[in-house]
Amino acid sequence: MAFNLTLNYTELDDDKKKYWCKSCAICIEICPVSCLKFNKMRLPEFTDGDPSEKCTGCKQCEKHCPDLAIEIDKS
Repeated sequence: MAFNLTLNYTELDDDKKKYWCKSCAICIEICPVSCLKFNKMRLPEFTDGDPSEKCTGCKQCEKHCPDLAIEIDKS
């Protein structure tokens, strides 16, 4: 089963996105299967592409995010 990662954000007036993620890396550190990494913008993404076959859907990243910035859902 594959899972999708969604990063929450706020739409700004100039059609830009303000991501809630503050790059604290808690999600990356807590993942039991190490399926998350930072991208060039220092936002979390799956190591094996989106959707991820490696992610187990445990949602530990989602549960421990202090900013409610990440969500994991079945694809």
